[in-house]
Amino acid sequence: MDDLYEVLLYTFRLAREEIFQDGMESRFSRELEDYLSADGPGTLRVIERLVTEGKIGGEELGEACRWLGHDETRETHEQRRGLLESLLVHPNHYVKDGAMLGLSFLDDPAAIPALQAAAKSEVYDELRQDMQDVIDDLVATAREREA
Repeated sequence: MDDLYEVLLYTFRLAREEIFQDGMESRFSRELEDYLSADGPGTLRVIERLVTEGKIGGEELGEACRWLGHDETRETHEQRRGLLESLLVHPNHYVKDGAMLGLSFLDDPAAIPALQAAAKSEVYDELRQDMQDVIDDLVATAREREA
């Protein structure tokens, strides 16, 4: 785990040099996908630790959140959702936006309560509206699954 910690810390530091574009893969996103494929639970635990320690910049963490939502590994779905939900209240708006987008990509109605709570306390109007849009989409998804 210490090796993975050092590798991911270095990966996030290198990501500071990248310019991210919405929906476009980057060196960082490809490396993150590789680590998730090799050891998803371990990678997520290390990311959680790096977040707790404040060692990841907002733009890099926001980008990671987007790609965590794209990952389709079933064994880490709950862990990814939990991490993304916890980041909805992060002080950095890039992180909150990335967490919201990651949750929209997960397409899991179980995220609705966390999104509702975050939207209720969100100070940025545009981000609050975006959260509401994701909530509306997830409610529609839940209805479709029930039908």
